[in-house]
Amino acid sequence: MKQLVRTIQQVENLAAWLELEKSERKPDAEAGFRWSSSTEQDLRTQVGAFLSQYFDILDELSRKRQTPETNRMRERLQRLHNRFATVSAPKVL
Repeated sequence: MKQLVRTIQQVENLAAWLELEKSERKPDAEAGFRWSSSTEQDLRTQVGAFLSQYFDILDELSRKRQTPETNRMRERLQRLHNRFATVSAPKVL
């Protein structure tokens, strides 16, 4: 679950960076720094990593018996998925 949190933080950082890059590319914006960037591809890679990790954890949880601990993990996983959806959907998809 810790890796999933790190991945979503990376998605959030890359999404914010991509927005900055896009704002710098606007024709009416002041000329700013520009360079070749792989941010969009990096973001897509991290989105894929998040989804892979998410489904792996979800699969593992579905195999476990329901206990208060697994229920808490499912709730945390759902919160992380919701957080991911608000960050990635408007920027990546």
